[in-house]
Amino acid sequence: MPDAASPGAPAAIVPGADAEPAFDARALFAEGLEQVRTSSRAGWTDHNLHDPGITMLELLAYALTDLAYRSTLPFTDLIASASDNAAATAAQFHSPRRILPNRALTELDWRKLLIDLDGVKNAWVEPVSDVRLFADLARRILQTTPPDHAAQAEVPLRGLYRARVEFMDGVGTQAEREAVLRTVRAAVEAQRNLCEDFVEIRAVRGEYFAVCAEIDLHTDAEVTEVAAQLLFTLGEAIAPPVLSHTLDEMLARGRTLAEVFEGPLPAHGFIDDAELRATGLPGELRLSDLIGVAMDVPGVRALREVVVNPLVRTDEADENALDADPDDVVGEPVPVANPWRIPVRPGRLPRLSLNQGRLVFGKRGLPVAGWNIAQMPPAVRARLAELREAARLRVETLADTRDPPLPLGRHHPGLADWRPVRREFPAVYGIGDAGLGERATPQRRAQALQLQSWLLFFDQLMADRLALLARAKHRLSVAPADLQAAVARFAPGSDDRHTLVARLVDSAAMQQALYAPGTTAATLADLIESPADAARRQHGLLDHLLARTAEDMADYAAIMAPLFGDASDELIADKAAFLQDVAPLGAERAAAYLQRPATAAEVWDTPNVSGLERRIARLLGIRDFSRRNLGSVAYQTYTEIDATPNDEWRFRVRHAVTHQIVMSSSTNYISPEAARAEMTTAIERGQVAESYLRKLTSDGRHYFNIVDAGGEVVARRIQYFDDENALEAAIAELQRYLRERYRGEGLYVVEHLLLRPLAADDPLLPICTDPGCDPCGQDSTDLDPYSYRLHVLLPAYAGRFQDMGFRQFVEQTIRRETPAHLLPTICWLGSDDMARFEQAWREWLLLHAGFSGANRREKLQALIDALVGVKNIYPVRGLFDCTGDDSKPPFILGRTSLGRGPAS
Repeated sequence: MPDAASPGAPAAIVPGADAEPAFDARALFAEGLEQVRTSSRAGWTDHNLHDPGITMLELLAYALTDLAYRSTLPFTDLIASASDNAAATAAQFHSPRRILPNRALTELDWRKLLIDLDGVKNAWVEPVSDVRLFADLARRILQTTPPDHAAQAEVPLRGLYRARVEFMDGVGTQAEREAVLRTVRAAVEAQRNLCEDFVEIRAVRGEYFAVCAEIDLHTDAEVTEVAAQLLFTLGEAIAPPVLSHTLDEMLARGRTLAEVFEGPLPAHGFIDDAELRATGLPGELRLSDLIGVAMDVPGVRALREVVVNPLVRTDEADENALDADPDDVVGEPVPVANPWRIPVRPGRLPRLSLNQGRLVFGKRGLPVAGWNIAQMPPAVRARLAELREAARLRVETLADTRDPPLPLGRHHPGLADWRPVRREFPAVYGIGDAGLGERATPQRRAQALQLQSWLLFFDQLMADRLALLARAKHRLSVAPADLQAAVARFAPGSDDRHTLVARLVDSAAMQQALYAPGTTAATLADLIESPADAARRQHGLLDHLLARTAEDMADYAAIMAPLFGDASDELIADKAAFLQDVAPLGAERAAAYLQRPATAAEVWDTPNVSGLERRIARLLGIRDFSRRNLGSVAYQTYTEIDATPNDEWRFRVRHAVTHQIVMSSSTNYISPEAARAEMTTAIERGQVAESYLRKLTSDGRHYFNIVDAGGEVVARRIQYFDDENALEAAIAELQRYLRERYRGEGLYVVEHLLLRPLAADDPLLPICTDPGCDPCGQDSTDLDPYSYRLHVLLPAYAGRFQDMGFRQFVEQTIRRETPAHLLPTICWLGSDDMARFEQAWREWLLLHAGFSGANRREKLQALIDALVGVKNIYPVRGLFDCTGDDSKPPFILGRTSLGRGPAS
């Protein structure tokens, strides 16, 4: 037993008045006895120790103290493993490094990401505002050049950025700099967000400043040290360095763990936000700030005069010219209008020149030293070099970013072990290990067995609680193996549910006496907990694990049951799949796909999709989120040809495993193409609950057909069922099989910003100047169709998407999960429109990724035409049904298309 005084140890078991009630067997016994007297005083008055009921109460009260002790074990003990405890504990939970970081979203996030790269000393990200289009309001079109009349408006594109990079001191040659810039380009491409793009990656150019100052020193100050410290301090004040810190250093600064890991995960140390803000590219230098910094240098008594002037070099206007070393800069000092506010060129990094300027030192008003900075004494130069080298090492030293150590507990190997209460009874009861003597009568033996079976109820209660404690490390785990096991954990007979036979009834003779022949552990487990209750318990546990990461799939679960019937196994699998990827699904919600992958294979039939697509797919239970063909589903079935004179064609769909015919055609078709088209319709309709028409034969047998949206039978199941339960089970199984194998659900996300014109003759997206002109119903009169806009295209004919209730839920999910600054246009496409779009989308993706350079204008125009020309597809409904059948779906304005119903 752990030391009660140690942190996290369970409470000590101390008998007496002050003991914990659950640990005090006498108090538990007294409370139980009071309940006995209250509930059975009319028929039971002998409450002395010789009474068997009182003996049982006393033993059970003592047994509760054992359960109470194990329940108060520290949580770290409950999840501890027998071997490699540290690794096993770490695998059960999300580590801070995995669950807390997120994609680069803010300017500071992007800067942290780039500064963490090898060779980068500092970096800045700025929006690009000079990429503009022009709206010709008379012709209602966009142009790359302004029209020649007044009816126009500028359309600046947003979401475009430029990155400027300062190199580490060791990156000197042009080749080394270009290599660092390529690394930066790869990083921003890989971390790009939806509807954003980097148009330029370039080295930051410095703007140098010369300082002239007269400094009064303390009488005991050493000129060499003060001069070196002053130049070093002014240089760092003008261009502050970015330092990396360890986790312990950040926590010591008062940051919480969540604050430290906020933003992209660093590899080379954590960066303090306040320090990073201080290193931005300034628009001006304030002389008062520099004076304050200089006064903090030890030995400086006063600054009699300070002048800071920008230096103009011969190539100052050339943004692409290489910078010289501060020791070699030569420029013409330029006076400024306000000496207290010295302007800095936009996008330039201010730096202190060590080749121009002058310092004069004095003590008590008398000059003691003075020289031009370029001719500083060797001792000052040497000391300054030491300070600069120490600063360089401080910047380039890598800090530790490992996870904080996890608290580890002590493994308890017998946590779930339970000794049946019957073994604690006195021998006279005959229910312990010794049993009854040979002279016991059959009646006495039967009474002993009855008592044993009655006590099993108490044993089961205790053993179940201990089994839950023992499995806490698996049930509360997000390790992939534990989540995969959770998918089947609720099934009847699962080893997760404590079984009477396996754990409590420990003799074959006792099993034979207590239970009917053929009783198994699974049978008893089903009696203890029904499959429905087990599934409900599993859902509650998965919902708890989701809530830990601020996720919720309750709405999805709530809509699936009424629309598609009970599918607890599918819902559990969907929740487990989401939990397995919950860290990237949360952190990368705004992530875009990789525009320029290494190979053409990463363009199509690839998981290289946006984080939004992955997240929406997981939230909707779409197993395959990859970019693939959705226009046509490759059904792994065949059409059968009847060898008849009339050339009749039929289809059958067989189960891929059992080869049983799960549905077949209800009529003949004149061509194999017609049979296959009807088979496709039947498979799609078979995934929707409302498509099943339940029938009853004249002799009372049940069967079902599959009908289309108009009520016409498109397939049948040649199988009869004795009762409704068997019929409903078969329908649910067929729905599940078709959804899993032939669902065909998916989506595409198209970022409008990536379709912006890059060449003079590129076609442009149309502008929408009238409400309602968007084919997908987006009322917009904005003249900018590119900035922060995206299209979400889905197949209206696939699986659950045919159900209008589920389709509405999909749209709500997309709008809820799309980042708030983005405007999605959601379109439900028919198979023809989808095939047309896929062809144009795939060709443009290959072109945009650099794997195809021909016919840019034609391919971009084809994609724009496909996006603009698509139409939302709605189920066909009639205004009324001539047959008077009210069971068919009604016509709803805005959700259905008007069409002819079945003939009367």
